[in-house]
Amino acid sequence: MIANAKKNYAHAWKCYRCSETKNPPAFHRRTYALSYQTNPHYNRQRVSEATLTNGSAGFRDTSHVYVPKLGRIRCKGSRKILVHIFSMHSVRIGTMTVSRDACGGYFLSMQLASDEPFVTSLPKTGSAIGIDLNLKNFYMDSNGRCVNHPVYIQRTKRRVTRAQRILSRKARGCRRQHIPLRRSVRYQAQRRLVARLKQKIKRQRQDFLHVQAMDLIKNHETIVAEQLDISRLIQLRRCTKAIYEAGWRTFLDFLEYKAKRYRRIFVKVNPAYTTQRCSACGYILPTGQRLQLSDRQWQCPSCHVIHDRDRNAACNILQRGLATLSK
Repeated sequence: MIANAKKNYAHAWKCYRCSETKNPPAFHRRTYALSYQTNPHYNRQRVSEATLTNGSAGFRDTSHVYVPKLGRIRCKGSRKILVHIFSMHSVRIGTMTVSRDACGGYFLSMQLASDEPFVTSLPKTGSAIGIDLNLKNFYMDSNGRCVNHPVYIQRTKRRVTRAQRILSRKARGCRRQHIPLRRSVRYQAQRRLVARLKQKIKRQRQDFLHVQAMDLIKNHETIVAEQLDISRLIQLRRCTKAIYEAGWRTFLDFLEYKAKRYRRIFVKVNPAYTTQRCSACGYILPTGQRLQLSDRQWQCPSCHVIHDRDRNAACNILQRGLATLSK
């Protein structure tokens, strides 16, 4: 644990000196979430035979894992994934991270390495698609398929709002009575409730993004998306919260690593003028006739084709991506 902390500390200073980060390393904030890292050790003479179970730390069977300084711990997880990993040969464990979240739950994550692929490649489809991310719906592809934002997340957000109001009242009561928040039983119970609801929103959003990304990877061989500059988009003050909550950057990251894992082609292109350009004839609207955010349909002055705003942008993104790949 100490060796990993020293290694991370030295790496942070190295990144700062190499100008990879703007600010020097700072102390962690004191929060209810904690974590530490450790590494299993293997016999030097049998490194090539390293598996999940013969290291100083790791699995002892499919239901128990051994962690240094904690001992033998009973664990649970996806039985299907565990059976698949145990059926593979020469799977080694790298870094093990033990963490506790704000709700009080404990988790163990492992970095695994193997000479065999963890997943099988998907069959080739020969299909190419472009996607346009927007605020009215989550995205629309070049085939006209529209994916809306999940409704169940909004219901959970309303529960969070009510729970946070109760938490604020309990905090004001503790300050009036000069009671530390960490010693207030009722405040801590309400805080854990708020943390569980926020964690639920996070998991709901991640599950939605994983499902949508995997659906694109399975059905299409080439996926083209726009290269988003989030720091520039959030300058639209009215849309800042909606942009952060949409999770566009996370969705594109999911698409990128899933495409590498399943041997698909994922391309990001410059989104300049993709909304203002006609995908049929290539006409670009002049400055005085540019589309506003409220304009959902428009007609091309050159070829008189009526376009849906988002589908037209997705078609332009696909054309630009295919042109990039053909070079």
